[in-house]
Amino acid sequence: MKIFKRSPLSSIVGFFSIFYNYIGVLSFVVYPYMLLKTRFVMPVFDWLVLISIVMLFSLSAYISGFVEATQVYRFHWGFLIFYFFFRARGRGYDMRALFIILLSMTFIESMLVNSLIAPENLPNYPNDREFSWSHFSDIWQRVYGVGGNPSVLSVLLVALLSIVNPGTVIIMATSIIIILIGSGSGAVAFISYLIYKYMSKLRKSPIIIATFIFLLALFYLLPDIDVIDKFFYKISYKYLSHLFELKQLQISDAVSNMDIFALLIGTANIENMGGDFLWLSFFVCQGFAGSVLMLVFFLKRINSVNGFGIFIIFATTIHYFVLFSLPVQFLTGYLFAIRSKKVLNKRL
Repeated sequence: MKIFKRSPLSSIVGFFSIFYNYIGVLSFVVYPYMLLKTRFVMPVFDWLVLISIVMLFSLSAYISGFVEATQVYRFHWGFLIFYFFFRARGRGYDMRALFIILLSMTFIESMLVNSLIAPENLPNYPNDREFSWSHFSDIWQRVYGVGGNPSVLSVLLVALLSIVNPGTVIIMATSIIIILIGSGSGAVAFISYLIYKYMSKLRKSPIIIATFIFLLALFYLLPDIDVIDKFFYKISYKYLSHLFELKQLQISDAVSNMDIFALLIGTANIENMGGDFLWLSFFVCQGFAGSVLMLVFFLKRINSVNGFGIFIIFATTIHYFVLFSLPVQFLTGYLFAIRSKKVLNKRL
């Protein structure tokens, strides 16, 4: 089925956004470009969101400085600029073609970084070989691809998969690529997609349900089996339990170091942007006001067409900077601009 006739890679916004981790900071030109090209004729809700962001940004710029606040707000709210841009233009892209291109590029890169090319020499990998090495195997280098991170790349692919109406061949090919990427977040995202896509069939098949329950028991009720820990470590009981305990400690430590004003509007400091618990760092930078605004926008603009893609992006951001990476900001803004299946097939 044809979704869109136009490739996103043929546009300045699409090309620079998707290939940011190969191009570098030059890709940030897309933000002022979109602001200049966007006609801000929007619903009242979108205006309220925009005005709220501007007010919070102004407070943060006054406290932390304009440059620092700009970097923090670009990181956390950049997807909104894409949303306003795509909604105003009302013209879609051929996302199926983009998905196949990215799938092919990921496969080729996985072969190259495990044979001919040292990954630390590529712009989308860390310079430190040990840091970029796989958590899954001592002999397989994980793929960073256009995401600049295995988790970001895999979630980006799964979110794209959810809107391209894939057949069995595409789904099988994606499963292989997800394994090659070697990301626990990607594995969870892909399994979640399969459950979401085949839920109606699962309800009609007790054998499939029984098998699924058995696998869950294998992963979570028998965590000491060495084979399970080796092959499914990133989604194993041990790892997830450790992760949950770590997140609790991180929340307690972060909140205890914030005063009332910081809890309300955040700190907007660059040093608080990072870490491996990105929704916590978002709260530290944006405070209660920014967090509520993000939640309200999410609930208002999510629908049956973009629902899975948006949900999986937001859910996996709890551990890595998925939503806050430039390629995923591009896709997130695009997904939020999709309002029905009818416009998905024609226009935004």
